Amino acid sequence: NYIGKVATEVSYVKGVDWLEEMKEHIDRNLHYMVNVINQQCAPLKAYVPEGTYLLWVDCRGLKMSQPDLMKWLFDDLKLSFNDGTLYGEGGEGFVRINLATSCQLVEEATARLVKGITAWKKK
Repeated sequence: NYIGKVATEVSYVKGVDWLEEMKEHIDRNLHYMVNVINQQCAPLKAYVPEGTYLLWVDCRGLKMSQPDLMKWLFDDLKLSFNDGTLYGEGGEGFVRINLATSCQLVEEATARLVKGITAWKKK
């Protein structure tokens, strides 16, 4: 339709600046969370992904079953990450985190994760 054509044309012509800003924003979120996880949340491990805003976190070092991991994250830490097993057998022991959101939400989620890991280590 006509409106769709105009919207597509405008996004190609004027959307480059927005896209670059969004890529920088997501990159900041990714590096922030990966650095904090790797520095303060051992035994968790995170790596900056190539070309996506979805961060996979290796939680196998916690030695929890997947259901226990997801319950702990949701019930105790109030974090709703994607269960890695939803993406196949290789997802066991992993969670997936969408970082295409505000810096404030990423910082809050990261702080909850740090607090939770600190408490877990004391057990």
